[in-house]
Amino acid sequence: MVSLKKLFGLDKTTPTNTGNFSLIDTYTESTEKQELPEELVTIVNDGFIDATSKENAERYSHNLAILIKKTKETGKVDKLKLIRNDDTLPLDWQWRVQSRDTQFKLNDSPLTRALRTELARAEVAHDSIFGSDFLTDAELSAGLAKIGKETGFILTPIGYRSTKHFTINTPLSHTHGIYNHCNSERNFTIIDDIDNFLNSGYAYSIHWYDAYLNVAHEGLSVSNEAVVLINIDKYQEIIQNQEIKDQLATRNVILFKGDEGLAINMFLSQTGALPARPGTRYGTIDDKTEEIMTKSLKALCNEFCIEYKVSHHTHFTDKLDQKSGEPNETNQDFGNFLKKELPEYASEFPGILLVYSPKMEELANRMVKEKGSKKILDIINKYNDHVLTTFKPRFAKYQEDRQTINDETRIALKTAFINVRAYYENHQFENYPEEEREIINNLIKTFFQGKTVQKQLSAAIELNNKLSAISEKVMQIV
Repeated sequence: MVSLKKLFGLDKTTPTNTGNFSLIDTYTESTEKQELPEELVTIVNDGFIDATSKENAERYSHNLAILIKKTKETGKVDKLKLIRNDDTLPLDWQWRVQSRDTQFKLNDSPLTRALRTELARAEVAHDSIFGSDFLTDAELSAGLAKIGKETGFILTPIGYRSTKHFTINTPLSHTHGIYNHCNSERNFTIIDDIDNFLNSGYAYSIHWYDAYLNVAHEGLSVSNEAVVLINIDKYQEIIQNQEIKDQLATRNVILFKGDEGLAINMFLSQTGALPARPGTRYGTIDDKTEEIMTKSLKALCNEFCIEYKVSHHTHFTDKLDQKSGEPNETNQDFGNFLKKELPEYASEFPGILLVYSPKMEELANRMVKEKGSKKILDIINKYNDHVLTTFKPRFAKYQEDRQTINDETRIALKTAFINVRAYYENHQFENYPEEEREIINNLIKTFFQGKTVQKQLSAAIELNNKLSAISEKVMQIV
């Protein structure tokens, strides 16, 4: 019998109260094969999933067999979970549009890399090669391990994106190589029922590997029943942030050990949701089961007027979002700040400072060498404080503005949303002369990217007057 608190290094620290979470005190594992009932069995043990446990692997395989059998018998999948893997928790539990007014991120800029390399060099003893200050990969890694993980990163408002993306019954890590290549090593995995997504009236497309909707006008609420999964190795560091600790205290939190994708699938199986990619070691989704799963999703698409498996990279919103101009605004803001702090370099700044280029890399390395790492770090920290200070009132103003949406406004916005979808998806734009098409395209841009509800609403009203009437079936969603 081993104390889990000691095993995971939590014996000296008491975890925060996080809703239904409490750390299990002891853990034992039988070496004999379990006798399991002919029904789903629990894998979550007192707020904890051990994905390295042989016993839990047996329970997971057992649950999979039951769920696959049930799917074949009923001819449908009726338990769907919406999953999002993210580095941050949604503010007041709303998945919102990604924009300067709603979110910021840590930017790994050329200046960040130059600074962190210099800070790492100061932390390790290294051999000079031919008189240079070259660091080997091993020396660089050792040095970086001794400085803060976020030291030198530049806080910037995040680039605009009108859609929010999820997976269905599938860990994000299990889609790599077949659908996307984005990072899945994130702090939080939030698992929720799919009902709010389907009933939002803003959904574009659904598939196991990518389900996305429009959040440019209204956010998607995270239900009170949603579960937050967190790697136990990250937990203590995460709750050092008091705001995050307070947020988690109101929610159902489950800690896990081991592979995140497996832990997610274990949890899904316990709830009666069949994992779309369960891992062949534990169970196989055969052709018949996969056919039933596909038909189940397509039936939802028909019911809620949603597209099936449309890649976002080919979707009209992808190109539209790229025209927002927010990245240029952010780069200009950072550039203006640097010019005030380091005017002697102002004439050498390239057009883009936050993205890698040979010119910016050379300049960043020279700035750190000539001004010293302390000076550059102080400037970056000062800029980060500036970003936080200016962000808070912008976000407060955004929240206040969104509260002006009422039932009448909502109908106009959703009607325009569906008309715009038809305009692109049914190639209705081909029915308009070029001059009129340009007017409509500008209205669509304002409809999605207008800074206030009133601007978006005005564009919505004009669009509804210009575009074709929507069908009675689609009107039922509004």
